[in-house]
Amino acid sequence: MRRTIASTTARSTATTPSWAITGLSAGATTLSYQVGHSGDDGYGTRVDSGSTAFNSNQTTARFGHDYDDEEIEVSNYYAFFRFTGVAIPAGKTITTAKLSLKFSGIGLNYSSHTFKIAARDHGDAARPTTIAEVRPGGSATYPYTSTVVDWGSIGSLSSDDWFDSPEIKTVLQEVIDGPAQGTWASGNALMLVVYDADDDESNKYSFIKTYDSASGDAAKLEITYS
Repeated sequence: MRRTIASTTARSTATTPSWAITGLSAGATTLSYQVGHSGDDGYGTRVDSGSTAFNSNQTTARFGHDYDDEEIEVSNYYAFFRFTGVAIPAGKTITTAKLSLKFSGIGLNYSSHTFKIAARDHGDAARPTTIAEVRPGGSATYPYTSTVVDWGSIGSLSSDDWFDSPEIKTVLQEVIDGPAQGTWASGNALMLVVYDADDDESNKYSFIKTYDSASGDAAKLEITYS
């Protein structure tokens, strides 16, 4: 059996991040990606009152929600991660996939709470610039996958810890098989969003590091397909 390992090309601020074929085995190919541009990660905020915000140039991104007991309103946070140059040919089957994030050291009640992971349901996800683009279910103009994965039991983390999502192959497969918008082709972009479906009167959130913290701190995506 032949095993091929390719070195990773150094990242820059170009829109296409580095990637590498990390292994070939019995017809399976594993690809690794990392966010490679300041505009390709960040988070959006929506408050119960209707006010919104969008951030893509800060050193941290935030997912979850918190409650303001003075204003009596909940703020929801949607962290997004866009990966470009994803070299999966149309028609392939994703056998495993995971998202990896780097904890900033700031969070509250996140360790046992269940968050959500979905993907922008587009064959070549554009770099977002508004909250509507990163809020699943928020706009019919920007559809998200009907497949949503629960991310629970993150556990307690220390600053700079990396932590992995549960299996997200079904989320990505929905985009590869036939997105609601556009057409998937090898080399296109995927965008994932981590968020919280709850809006109760509590605080459950996590801050994670972004490309603007350091290029090596940006989110990673590993996909194996056959």
